[in-house]
Amino acid sequence: MKFCRSTGFRNRLRILFLVLSTVLWAGASASADVATGKAAFEAGDYGKALNAFLPDAQSGKPEAQYWMGRIYEGGFGVPEDARTAFEWFEKAGELGHADAQRIVGAFYAAGKVVGKSPSMAVKWYARAVEGGNAKAMRNLGYIYYFGEGVRRDAANLSQLSHFSGSRKVAQVHFTSRAT
Repeated sequence: MKFCRSTGFRNRLRILFLVLSTVLWAGASASADVATGKAAFEAGDYGKALNAFLPDAQSGKPEAQYWMGRIYEGGFGVPEDARTAFEWFEKAGELGHADAQRIVGAFYAAGKVVGKSPSMAVKWYARAVEGGNAKAMRNLGYIYYFGEGVRRDAANLSQLSHFSGSRKVAQVHFTSRAT
């Protein structure tokens, strides 16, 4: 039992404790910053929201990057800047943020800031659908139903409807858009 009481062992335990404490504190702080940013955004305090999101966005946190995209896309407390918004959404999307992936798909579908590219829109919408994003599923279904820049594909539309578990909702939406 001398080994447990040695100074070297105690020093190693202290270092391990400090490292774990720092890691846990940093994770809690990042979550708190995003929560603080969301609360500020919803309250209309966009400067505070920007200050809360920016450090996490710059360090690669997809939720904060998504919110930075929202801030720049809408011009909330900053000049409206679709290019900067797209860049933030794309970063978040690359890291798996499904709503950001849907928005990047919408940029490509509309040709907003980037060249119009139905194939890139399909790619991004499909990634968002894999992440469970219902709006992306609707947008992807729209592309396949109307053949917007891609071959009209009832099989893919049927798969999307089956995947969503709501074939009637998809049919009603697309039928109303066609008339």
